[in-house]
Amino acid sequence: MSTRRRRRQPRNPYFLADNFNDTLAAGAVNGTLTNWRGVRVVTDTGNNLSLPGDGTLVVAGGTSTWGETTLAYTPGIIRPSGYANGNVLTFDVMADTDKKIWVGLSTSIVPGDFAAAACEHGLLFNDDGKLDVIAAGTTVKADAATLVNGTVYRVRFILYSAGCFYSISGGAFGTFGVTYTALHESISQTTATLYAAISNYNAVCTVDNVSAPIAQLALSFADYVTGIPLAEATALRDLFRRTTGNNWTNKTNWLSTTTAANWYGVTVAGGHVTQIELNSNNLVGGAGWKPTAFTSATLTLLLYSNASANFNFAIADFPSGLTTLYFYVYSTASVITGAVADFPSGLTTLIFQVNSTSSVITVGAVPLPYAGIQTSLLFMGWGQATVDAYLLRLWTDRVIFTKTLPTLNISTSNAAPSGIYQDGDPPDTGKEYIYELVVDPEVEGFKKWAITYTP
Repeated sequence: MSTRRRRRQPRNPYFLADNFNDTLAAGAVNGTLTNWRGVRVVTDTGNNLSLPGDGTLVVAGGTSTWGETTLAYTPGIIRPSGYANGNVLTFDVMADTDKKIWVGLSTSIVPGDFAAAACEHGLLFNDDGKLDVIAAGTTVKADAATLVNGTVYRVRFILYSAGCFYSISGGAFGTFGVTYTALHESISQTTATLYAAISNYNAVCTVDNVSAPIAQLALSFADYVTGIPLAEATALRDLFRRTTGNNWTNKTNWLSTTTAANWYGVTVAGGHVTQIELNSNNLVGGAGWKPTAFTSATLTLLLYSNASANFNFAIADFPSGLTTLYFYVYSTASVITGAVADFPSGLTTLIFQVNSTSSVITVGAVPLPYAGIQTSLLFMGWGQATVDAYLLRLWTDRVIFTKTLPTLNISTSNAAPSGIYQDGDPPDTGKEYIYELVVDPEVEGFKKWAITYTP
């Protein structure tokens, strides 16, 4: 006796998909099912929404009142965890450039005005022929794109645990559905369950292919940033997100224009980030961020005077190829740890100022790796024992240094070295090590130092 095997049904690859292939008259769309998954929830006061059976939703105008011509879907779309991968939602919308309609994600099953908080993430096809980016009812980027009347655009939302990445395809913005132009990435909205939504004011247009696949997309605004490597753009995005960038005093162009050199505080040279200057800019947080991705030989990080910043990386997290490092993170709650010996071996200039009450930086292994050091200015908050230990390390390694007259400034944030500035045979106090390094009284022939310290 043979048994008949049951054919496995294909797994539904969508949270939501609506290709509008059915035929429904105006006034009859509410409560109907989509072709893959989802229920249409419609408010249509003027009977302006219909499905002629050709694969489009026809929007035949509106009442010029928000909330009276709307379509949303149940079930809702859930935010994923983290912001490396995101849940995707797309709409194909025909532009009517002298009227208004918005599409996106709403906290309410009855979407209304784009300027209401319920519009969590929206793209407004405005009556000035422009596309505006909306987040939580606020226009975060006006005139993000210029539209052509009658052209169908695919707009895409990539939803993260917080915020959303907005982009557009079609027309002048890339091969339809294949390549996209980045518009903006918001970071602070966190409503867990959202509804795919269309809210019309008075537009006469079509909408098609409302789609939210289950498969997440590892894509963000950083993937569209030009002028620097992707890894550096990703590190900038991570810095913005981890330090509550929406609340920065100045966040001009961050995650909103694709040229990194135009972002406030960012300097780019030779195709790499060379400076990030965000001091006194209300950075909050920062734990988990690292500067490892920046591969320029010269790097300046000015992050000081942000009282609520709490960076917590190690010296070993600085890029290994650095020759010049300027790092200022004082007047923050940051904790920078590690050993001076962990600095990149190719350093010739080191200017380093940290929070003396939180960071713990030791002298480290022998010998010091940066034999070519020329200039070092250290604001470490060291006690006398550590200052002496570092001077002993320099004296012990004195023959390895290659630059003429290397300089060291042990700033006033550190304790004074011990002892008296004099020749010691052998030296055994901090000031005796300084004397040996500066004078070379035994005429050993090593590169003599210029050293400044607290008397």
